[in-house]
Amino acid sequence: MVELHLHLTGAMAPRTCYELYLEQGIPLPKGVHSVKTMAKFLRVDPHAKDLGEVLKVFDYICKPLQKLDALRRVSYEVVKQLDDQHLEYAEIRFAPAKSCSNGLTQDQVMDAVIEGIEQGLKERPSIRIGVLLCLMRGMSEEQNRETLEIAKRRKGTIVCGLDLAGDEGKYGLKDYAHFFEEAKKEGIPFTIHAGEVDRPENLKLAMELGAKRLGHATYMVHYPELMAEAKKRKVMIECCLTSNFGTKGIPALNQHPIRKFLEAGIPVCLNTDDPTLFGTSIKREKDLAKGIYHFTEQELALMGHMAYEYRFLK
Repeated sequence: MVELHLHLTGAMAPRTCYELYLEQGIPLPKGVHSVKTMAKFLRVDPHAKDLGEVLKVFDYICKPLQKLDALRRVSYEVVKQLDDQHLEYAEIRFAPAKSCSNGLTQDQVMDAVIEGIEQGLKERPSIRIGVLLCLMRGMSEEQNRETLEIAKRRKGTIVCGLDLAGDEGKYGLKDYAHFFEEAKKEGIPFTIHAGEVDRPENLKLAMELGAKRLGHATYMVHYPELMAEAKKRKVMIECCLTSNFGTKGIPALNQHPIRKFLEAGIPVCLNTDDPTLFGTSIKREKDLAKGIYHFTEQELALMGHMAYEYRFLK
């Protein structure tokens, strides 16, 4: 099995988050007093009104991830979690700038995350891991510039691509396009969170910039011309069934456009996005695909094959 769309911070185990809060003396969020209540706190509220409200939980997740040891631990543990699910390849994405609130540099953050991943890979050599760096909507030009420069310097390592994440409802793509124009010139592949909300201009621009994959893109189904463009350009859509319902990218769990995408000739793959926040796993996503959308084992195998072909770490 393969997973291409997984956020490091959204995969941190509730126990780890709780223990890091205690170890660092950070005041616990209101109502949290145990691992169980931390798990409940981190789980996305099914009544959240939109993507922006869902993303607020990351402010709490990132609080203990301002220290190198914490970053190493979380990265190491996520590799083990992925291997426990019998994945043969996975890409972990994160924004190094989100761990620089207390004085760390983005390079220091990167070193710690890579060290954690490499330790995990030593113990679990059956899985391969690629790392994507997230530029962030709403962050400064300087912060995103430094992230891009790190991707350029570390090209050819397990750092294998870029992404743009954050609140798409509040921030479009146009203001960040120049980063991806530069990445393309440097030969750095990228995916972009686009179409997670109803902003078709983001989908159009992402494809024009040369994105090999699109994160979520659920609203593309409402725009036949964009569907045709995705098919023409052979752009893969990273589908996250549970997450897309949780962030209101789809109105109901049984209304995901994944089958419509596949039947239109657009490559798709299954992903968890943020398994801790949405209480899911790659197995659960496959079970949902079979149970709700009636995908056959052959179709799931095809999606797995496509995901592997579209990986950034070759």
